[in-house]
Amino acid sequence: MLELATKGMTNEEYVAALKHSALVIAKKQVMQKLVAAIPFFGLPFFNPLALLIVTRVLETAIMKTEMGLFFLYTDVRVNAQASRFVAAALYFNEAKHLGTAKEAKLAEENMVGAFRNFVKFSS
Repeated sequence: MLELATKGMTNEEYVAALKHSALVIAKKQVMQKLVAAIPFFGLPFFNPLALLIVTRVLETAIMKTEMGLFFLYTDVRVNAQASRFVAAALYFNEAKHLGTAKEAKLAEENMVGAFRNFVKFSS
């Protein structure tokens, strides 16, 4: 099993790992909601196109701005569920780069579960 390597991470690496994790979760959630609301976007030709657009929008919102991370950073300091999400997100980042595909998949599932406990998605 991989060891969580947050020690020695720079602040920039830590922030980048959290942003990447938020992007992975957001893409899955937005695409699920989009296809459920408009099944047309689930068709083979339109799904990759919709995913590309969703990815670009979310990358701009998450990766190129500090807004979303500001709220996460603030909540992490006072919330146990947020701390568990941060640990899971960092572990996912490490598993994706250093672990096996199975470890990365399990780490992603764990991260999504921790995120759901941290933030409730409204339907």
